[in-house]
Amino acid sequence: MDIDQYIENQLKNCGKYQRQPCDQHSLDFLGLAGYIISRIKTKKFRKWSIDAQLEQKIEGMVKNSITQKEPIKFILPFGGYKLWRLPTAPSIDWAEFFSIHHLCQYVSPIAECYKPGATIAFLSDDIIIERMDNVPKTHIAQYLKSFQNLLNIFRNHLPTNISLELMRVSDLYKKEEFEMEISMLFEQAKSEMVSWDEGRKKSLYENSKLNVMWNGEKNLLDMTSDKKQEFSKRGIILHEAYRHLNVKRHLENSSY
Repeated sequence: MDIDQYIENQLKNCGKYQRQPCDQHSLDFLGLAGYIISRIKTKKFRKWSIDAQLEQKIEGMVKNSITQKEPIKFILPFGGYKLWRLPTAPSIDWAEFFSIHHLCQYVSPIAECYKPGATIAFLSDDIIIERMDNVPKTHIAQYLKSFQNLLNIFRNHLPTNISLELMRVSDLYKKEEFEMEISMLFEQAKSEMVSWDEGRKKSLYENSKLNVMWNGEKNLLDMTSDKKQEFSKRGIILHEAYRHLNVKRHLENSSY
């Protein structure tokens, strides 16, 4: 089998699922909501254990979606750019292909038994990347365009009740609202950083330093070593501030 045939087979089969006798038994025993919840929690597709609070949220989300006859919605935050040091930057590569394929396989049993199906929304952090890592806006735009094109290719092979969407945090915020919130969180993170463990600070600093594109949106190559250190440390604080952004509130107020 050549590479083109392999890709075609992967695309054709990633959203298909054939119900097994054990699935029917679970549906009969657990009911539709219980079966979908069990599929969401399946160990095959997760890395970490699920605590009681998260389990309760999953149960509420599934039951509400079924009551409203809406798709089961999954939102996956991701960077929304390709690390500049990788040879395929700034566009996608096989990592995105197999990640999307993996997620389609994850939701395919849900779509097979639940007519409204499932929606996977990839939520891009495009709003902060240039400011944090000096990645050019053009690179971010090129990455998101290539990612959207890949989603379109997958859509052509998926059941009609599996939906793939690309969302941007920048679309959820008005510019002035974002600036106000990130500035407040930045000052909080800056104050809290003083009490961080030195090992943690060192690890985060090394990661931040590696992620910065010194000849990116701005030419930072001629910065002194002290200025570069200051920029990388600022990136750590920005990342911490961004992690606490109240994106959930904006998602609830959006049409999604």
